[in-house]
Amino acid sequence: MKELFNTKSLLILTLFVSVFALSPVMATTSYPGYGVQAEIPFAFNAGDTLLPAGSYRIIRSSNIEPSIEVFNEDGSVGVFLLVEDSFDTKEPETSELVFKKIGGKDFLKEVHTESTDYELETSHQEQQLETQGIKSEIYKIAGVKVKK
Repeated sequence: MKELFNTKSLLILTLFVSVFALSPVMATTSYPGYGVQAEIPFAFNAGDTLLPAGSYRIIRSSNIEPSIEVFNEDGSVGVFLLVEDSFDTKEPETSELVFKKIGGKDFLKEVHTESTDYELETSHQEQQLETQGIKSEIYKIAGVKVKK
């Protein structure tokens, strides 16, 4: 009886650990068309986190609480962000990233994929710069690759 209990406990623990270990893989594959890959040639802020220039993947992270993950190709740099999202039925010709330049800093504001638009919340740094009356400029990086 004790051996059967230990076997069941081990099986449940293995299943539990497997689900959490595979969750980043499932997030990438469970939501096809909900992510992009982009070469960003400048340092930028995603939320309140400064990320260096590089090749990034931006993927939908959860259906329960709309969120995205922004991480570089080798996974050494990344951030998890809550977002406002809208499910559009349109398919844009290209996916794109929208940035706001304010006070010499670039802030990621929106991510447009082939099926969803994500709008990032205004970061504390942006709010501080805007309250100082610093002029901002919106610009886009179009033609980013869609992450399937």
